[in-house]
Amino acid sequence: MEEADTGDLLLFKSTSAPSFLTRTFTNSYFDHVAMILKFESDENEIFLVEATGNNGVSLNKWSNLRSHVGNNEFYERIIYRHIECERDDKMVDSLEQFLKEAIG
Repeated sequence: MEEADTGDLLLFKSTSAPSFLTRTFTNSYFDHVAMILKFESDENEIFLVEATGNNGVSLNKWSNLRSHVGNNEFYERIIYRHIECERDDKMVDSLEQFLKEAIG
């Protein structure tokens, strides 16, 4: 995980009933997605941007989430996906603007 680039994704398979319904209606193995971010101000931490029904769009530390992954945990499985896109200044500026508007 430490080598993740800004904009890569994590796909989640959760154990909750609403997550099961989401997977059923979307015919998907996964029910949640988060974007991976790293910041120069905290180079040793990985952050996740995700939208949840409880909190809306939020920024969370991977170190706070990883204990909830595994057998008999909230997240049964997480899959990493690298996204191929040009990570130029325009993309980074647009992402920063989105984060300011969505998270505050």
